[in-house]
Amino acid sequence: MDNTTSFSNKIAIILDSVAYQSKPKKEAALIQYRFKEAKPVILTVEEVARAVTSGQTVKPCVCFGPKDNQRYVCQSLFFLDFDNDSNVISSEEAVRYAKSHGLVPAFGYHSFSSTPEHEKFRLVFRSKYPILDPNLRDKIQATLMNIFKGHCDAKCKDRTRIFFGGKTAPFWLDSSAVFSPEEISAYAPA
Repeated sequence: MDNTTSFSNKIAIILDSVAYQSKPKKEAALIQYRFKEAKPVILTVEEVARAVTSGQTVKPCVCFGPKDNQRYVCQSLFFLDFDNDSNVISSEEAVRYAKSHGLVPAFGYHSFSSTPEHEKFRLVFRSKYPILDPNLRDKIQATLMNIFKGHCDAKCKDRTRIFFGGKTAPFWLDSSAVFSPEEISAYAPA
């Protein structure tokens, strides 16, 4: 199978069937339970952005099984979480910063707990091809986080990480934006 064309403009993800209107604090275990039974869906960037900004939770990595013994399949979308608890950066500044490093986000959205006074958001980057090697997936996630070191949440890196949706339309959407894993390798952590 040719990695560069296997999904063309579609992306495999795990998407929760339930859309929430606010951050699902008590429902996190229930969402994880549903994800154990969930089948991957194949969507466009626009469809993923629409689902997430309609309150659906997503697991960008298609993998199955418990955290310590998973069967990795693939990942195309990489999420970075910006809570702005320290080293504050606005969503607009984060997009500019990404572009200054040769990266263009596929989309960005505000999380449920974002306010005008305390912006919380996620930037989502799309790989040029589905990442089939779990070690390469981990390296890409670490590299993207290293580019935004001190700004994005360092805890949001494991393969089983889920990302809650948001309540407003994406603040950024460029469905043609992709990155080449080879081109960002210069930013890999030492």
